[in-house]
Amino acid sequence: MANISRRSFLQKVATVAMASAVAPVAALAADETAKTKAVPGTGGFDADGRPLPPKKIIGRGSEMKIIQITDTHLRGDNLLSFGKCDTSTTVRKAVEYFQKMQEKDLPDMFIATGDLADNGNHTAYGKIHDYFSDLPRPVFCVPGNHDNRADMLRLLGDKMCPVKDDIAPYICYTVEGYPVRIICIDTIVQGKHWGGITEKVADWLEAKLDEQPRKKTLIFTHHPPFDTGMGFMDEGFENIGRLEDILTRHKNHIQLCCGHMHRNIATRWRGVPVTVSAPICMLMEIDFTEAGGDRFWLADPQYTIHHFYHNQINTYNCIIPTHASYDGPFPFKYLDVDKKK
Repeated sequence: MANISRRSFLQKVATVAMASAVAPVAALAADETAKTKAVPGTGGFDADGRPLPPKKIIGRGSEMKIIQITDTHLRGDNLLSFGKCDTSTTVRKAVEYFQKMQEKDLPDMFIATGDLADNGNHTAYGKIHDYFSDLPRPVFCVPGNHDNRADMLRLLGDKMCPVKDDIAPYICYTVEGYPVRIICIDTIVQGKHWGGITEKVADWLEAKLDEQPRKKTLIFTHHPPFDTGMGFMDEGFENIGRLEDILTRHKNHIQLCCGHMHRNIATRWRGVPVTVSAPICMLMEIDFTEAGGDRFWLADPQYTIHHFYHNQINTYNCIIPTHASYDGPFPFKYLDVDKKK
């Protein structure tokens, strides 16, 4: 061992001791800094060292927006729908609203879920075609009980009703190539107000769902299959058991999106999430009696946004401000020209 003076030895001992004391303090300070520093995917720690809730990381990922509109009830004869509602003006105001939407708010597509024409008049579908062609995104259409299949297909064309020959005469099709798959099905029961599915439509729907059983899918139709408590509208759904069997088998990956009720409704039916969009025209009075569901208000048009984000679908009901009178409630009373002979 080299000879060192007593003074040098004491200086070395003091240096080591100081380093030993400083190191834990520095490590503790570094640890506290790490706790309070924002780390991607975490919320850091509070003053007592407890973890804070995770911070939201903004990243769009796979995202998709669909705007659902329903029950436009356009007429081709310039009469008021049910003698009270100027549906042409109401639809025009809705289209103008969508035309003015900022780019960031626009959907990937619009889907119109039935009762497009008030009485199936072919002239009305010409107006529908012109209005929908003015929308800033593609439009896909589903028929309702007021609609006429043949005129819809002839006047709206393959662009709005891309139906293949294998399912004719029903207006059923899929929209592919998006983060969420779209299936549109025809629930018209010819000459009836209520809905249902034929065996041909049921077989087609089952086959389509089985093609991609784990793909997030929105199924659009006019008639909802469940009872609402509003007696006049609770008319049943033909072949409901078959529909239930098909949908419940895929309930973890689908959502059923309907119209017809002229009110926004959200529920689970046999474990399947179901939403009903409020209408563009004629907002139904909520009346949970046997005769309920047969009157409407002259209200602002409404629509639904289905937003696919972070692998889930969030549904929003939206109102278009048009300074509507909200007069009513008025009965859904058919005009003489629309009554079945």
